[in-house]
Amino acid sequence: MKLRALVESLDDVPEQFRPLYTKTEEGFVLDLDDKDFKAKIDDFRGNNRKQKKDLEALQGTLDKYKDVDPEKYREAQEKLKKIEEKKLLDEGEFDKLFTRKTQELKDDYEKRLKQLSEKQSATQEELEEKTSRLSRLRLRSEIQPIVESVGRVRPGAWDDIYARAERTWKYNSKSDDFDPMEAGEVKFGKKGEPLTKVEWAQDLLESAGYFFDGAVGGGAPGSRKATPGKRQIGTDMVEIGRNAEAILKGDVEVRL
Repeated sequence: MKLRALVESLDDVPEQFRPLYTKTEEGFVLDLDDKDFKAKIDDFRGNNRKQKKDLEALQGTLDKYKDVDPEKYREAQEKLKKIEEKKLLDEGEFDKLFTRKTQELKDDYEKRLKQLSEKQSATQEELEEKTSRLSRLRLRSEIQPIVESVGRVRPGAWDDIYARAERTWKYNSKSDDFDPMEAGEVKFGKKGEPLTKVEWAQDLLESAGYFFDGAVGGGAPGSRKATPGKRQIGTDMVEIGRNAEAILKGDVEVRL
């Protein structure tokens, strides 16, 4: 069995060999009459004292720059680590050095994994936020002309109409369209099929006529509903002129 020249504790030495060790500042040193061995031990102890002083000096530098200069702190920390590793090699503490290196690799891996996970989470949240914002804008752009086709919307009513639309119409990424939903289930229209946006707008006119001008919808005298899928405009000549082509095609109706 090979005996180590220096151990921190006699617990690491078989009991029958413990009398061969002498306690020193550095730990327990193997005490033999071999001159060459003693010379090596003295040299080792001298190096160990020097390393200890370097370690203390670097630790002081480490504490000094810890809150001042991050770059100098990292440099001092790296030098400190190298001295500690050399000390373990000189003492033959290969198992401790291996364990230390393994732990460093594990810590570095976990740190990188955490950073990657946080980056992916942030990217996913940002993507979901942008998708949600774009889907709201798209829904509003689709709903607006359909709602305008069933009646003239009162000023200031659009925010409430959009809010109702967003509660009903949920974006489906698979179909790239909006599904009519209610309590987590598909909402059906009067014909027993999934509700259409035109049906939704007509229901809005009937159930919330206060969103529209009194002369249009909501059972007001002299009112009439627009043809489903068609947009209505007033009798303003400028507006009629702008929509003349659509009126001739039958896509727009003039509300009288």
